Amino acid sequence: MKIIMHTLITFAGALVLLLLLGCRSASSSSDVFQLGGQDATRKGTVQVSDDAKLRQQIAGTWTLSLDGGVRSTIIFGSHGDYSCKVIGSDGVQIAQLEGTFEVKDGFLVDTVLKDSQTDAQVPRTSRAAIVRMGEQELVLRRADTGNETVLRKDSR
Repeated sequence: MKIIMHTLITFAGALVLLLLLGCRSASSSSDVFQLGGQDATRKGTVQVSDDAKLRQQIAGTWTLSLDGGVRSTIIFGSHGDYSCKVIGSDGVQIAQLEGTFEVKDGFLVDTVLKDSQTDAQVPRTSRAAIVRMGEQELVLRRADTGNETVLRKDSR
């Protein structure tokens, strides 16, 4: 459990787990960003060089479900701020993070500025490649481990 939490907390900043408050994208539901050097071959798929457009689309509330019933809710602000709450399977908050994020060259760069865990080092920065992004799903690949994480947009 401690390994899962360390991975989540390290990554949560990276959302990067990081990114969305009050700004909704004006793009159509068929817009899908595909990055990482992949060609845009499907209809409705575009290659993204416009980091600002990605940042706008990331803004909002995202959830991440982990093994053992642990879940994370990340709120990305439209101005590059975020907050993240990690809730255990028993419904008790395990951690709370705050920080900043930026989208740069197709990567989500996350800097954790506050962490409720007393032994956590702050500030700390991590990077995740934005593999794919649609209106309801964000797929990130951590730069340090290569692991992919799927976040779902909260539509409430």
